Amino acid sequence: MMGRGVQMQTSRAKLSGGSLEIMTSHELIVQGRPLQSEVRQVLSLESSATLIVEVTRLGVLGGPPTTSRSVYRRLAGA
Repeated sequence: MMGRGVQMQTSRAKLSGGSLEIMTSHELIVQGRPLQSEVRQVLSLESSATLIVEVTRLGVLGGPPTTSRSVYRRLAGA
């Protein structure tokens, strides 16, 4: 048990167009109360050398959704 204690995670994955979408539901106990949050990850290839990863956290602790976008590029010759 680390961090916030016992946590149950359930993930579902699906292909949508040219992207892989992974939806993960987190169920945890905070100060004796059950909480649930969801994280949506979308992985797509922009080109054969560029991977795009978008992560959306849906309403963590009642807040608005937040999205981050990361771009990974393969180095020339790698």
